[in-house]
Amino acid sequence: MRNAAILILCILWTLGAFAQPVVVLSFDALAADAFTEATMPRLWALSRMGLRGRVLPPSPSTTFNGHATHATGCWPEHHGIVANAYLDPATGWVRHAAVAEQLLREPLWVAATRSGKRTAVFGWPCATGPWQGVRPWRLRPFDPKDRQAFTLRAVSRALDEGAVLVMAYLPGVDEAGHRHGPGSRAWRAELARIDTALGAWIPQAQARHRNLRLVLTADHGMAAPVRRIDLAPLAGPETLRIQAHGLSASFHLRPGSDPGPLLARCRAAGLEAWSRSELPRALHLSGSPRTG
Repeated sequence: MRNAAILILCILWTLGAFAQPVVVLSFDALAADAFTEATMPRLWALSRMGLRGRVLPPSPSTTFNGHATHATGCWPEHHGIVANAYLDPATGWVRHAAVAEQLLREPLWVAATRSGKRTAVFGWPCATGPWQGVRPWRLRPFDPKDRQAFTLRAVSRALDEGAVLVMAYLPGVDEAGHRHGPGSRAWRAELARIDTALGAWIPQAQARHRNLRLVLTADHGMAAPVRRIDLAPLAGPETLRIQAHGLSASFHLRPGSDPGPLLARCRAAGLEAWSRSELPRALHLSGSPRTG
């Protein structure tokens, strides 16, 4: 998360000090260890002209809270998007968390817009409308029908029309990884398609906007499961909802319920389990009432 906060500060400084356009492209599930010279040779060659790094995603490593962390520089317990779905004590069950109303901290596009910058956001989770009354200059909420080529054309148009901050979500390898597994033939083919498309688009964008600053990032990676555990039999009468996310899950309990019996059942099944107040501080989730 510290890296996300530093990234936001660097982007705001670039926008303010030099008025240089910045494009942030996020590729769903394209982890740092998937980005290699062998898997993405064109982007790898381009990366030699800039900086490259790897960081850990926030917990749990899911799409919505990863993008909210990128956009705000805050831990999930602060920005409020603690998973793709959760129980909000104030509003009830939130099935789809990536909406502006659920975000509790100011996103980057709002900060830039308030400072008078022309901003454009395409498909980014939580960019579904105004945030506390502030709307980016160009906004297109996520649409599953939008393909990568369509989004890149929208980014190019926004730059041509004077946007100085453009943030766009791209599907990356998320679907291929979920359907076929990370490292599969379909997963590698998707990496190759991204590499070909971006390998052509980036030089064109740089030639058209010579002072362009480009950030390529991702929300999380993927790991193949080595064991499956059915969570439903672990639930008891105290359980309202179970929300699985990747290699972790949340049990949301009825108000006033004792979590002790549930924790005992989970641990007996071979899981690590905590009540919210006992969660390891390193997960940065215990401070939110939305956390199970």
